[in-house]
Parts: sequence; C-alpha cells; structure tokens
Amino acid sequence: MTLLHLNVFQLIIVPLVALLFVRSIILLGRADRRRAAVIWAILWLAAGITILRPGTTISVARILGIGRGTDLVLYIFVIAFLMAAFYFYNRMLKLEAALTAIVRHTALRESLDPPVQKDKVEVMTTF
Repeated sequence: MTLLHLNVFQLIIVPLVALLFVRSIILLGRADRRRAAVIWAILWLAAGITILRPGTTISVARILGIGRGTDLVLYIFVIAFLMAAFYFYNRMLKLEAALTAIVRHTALRESLDPPVQKDKVEVMTTF
C-alpha cells in the first residue's frame, strides 16, 4: 500500500495513532506504568493495522465465526467496557472501605484522646 492509495481518514488518523504508539513505547521505560504501556501499545498497534488494512477485521471475524468485522470490533469494545466497569467498581469499593477505616480510626483516636483546650484567661490590665 502506497501513500497514494490511502484515503483522507487514513492520512489523518494513522500518523496520530503512530505517535500514540511511540508514546506508549517510551512509557515502557517507567516501571510504575509498564503494564499499562504494554496494553496501550498493543491497542494502538492493532488500531493502526486495522485502519491501514480494514480487511483484517473481516478476516479475523470469519476465523472466529463472526459474520462481519464491524461486529467483531463492537463485541471487543463491549467486553472491554464491561471489564473496565467492573474494575473501576471494585476499585471504588476498596477506596470506600479504606476511607471508612481511616474515618473510624480517627474518630476512635479523638474520642480516647480529646484535644487539649486551653482555658481562656482574660488578662486585665490596669492603667
């Protein structure tokens, strides 16, 4: 496939996807984001391939027994969305449990050791 055979959409989106792929590869160097960088790099690579060669999704869909490549992409996105929803729901539950534990700990500590209040002493000055 040469540059002359690309349509306008491909000419605009493929460089953007390539930049995002390169960014993901650069982020592989950071230890705290390595797993996410690998997932994003695979995602951007797959997106670039399917944009450059749209027939790829049709071939893969037929191998998997799905009629159209569009249906395959839809099924993948639905499954990914459900996985992300469950992941964030579980993460929210963990954060709520951690916040509850912190609040309980703070409340118990303050009830056992009330803050010291200094008595207000009025100073009277005589002139």
